[in-house]
Amino acid sequence: MFNWFKFGIIASILTALVGGHYYLQSNAVDAAVKKVEDKYKLQLQISEQKAITSTAKIYKETIEDLNTKNEKLNNLNTEYERAIVSLRNRKTRPSESITTTVTEIRETCTGRELFKEDAEFLTGEASRADKVVVQRDFYYQRYEEARLMLETMKEPNGKIIP
Repeated sequence: MFNWFKFGIIASILTALVGGHYYLQSNAVDAAVKKVEDKYKLQLQISEQKAITSTAKIYKETIEDLNTKNEKLNNLNTEYERAIVSLRNRKTRPSESITTTVTEIRETCTGRELFKEDAEFLTGEASRADKVVVQRDFYYQRYEEARLMLETMKEPNGKIIP
């Protein structure tokens, strides 16, 4: 009977030790998981703040550039209207057909010889082309700024920080 008593005490001690081991191990794992979660939460908050700051900067720059682009377009419209007004005194194209013979060879063509309709058409096309160039430059600049902003948000290994 004495052996059973010793065996019971040893078994209870071993059970207490194994239980204590699992309890301490569980607490250590939970603490390590909490530490890693806190680390990543901090990194996430920093990344989110950086993204918010970058987005605000992009919006601000976009509004400024949009105002500049609109100002350039308004200037182009004003120049176009001014050019159309200056073309009012030109001769209109005669209704009968004109033979296309070259009477003299010139070094350059300035457009002064164009009829009113032709000059208005070419002025309109030049104005539209200028507007397209202004808009193209605006969107290229916006793209480049957004690309550079994303580059700053990348980690050294090339992945974007979440």
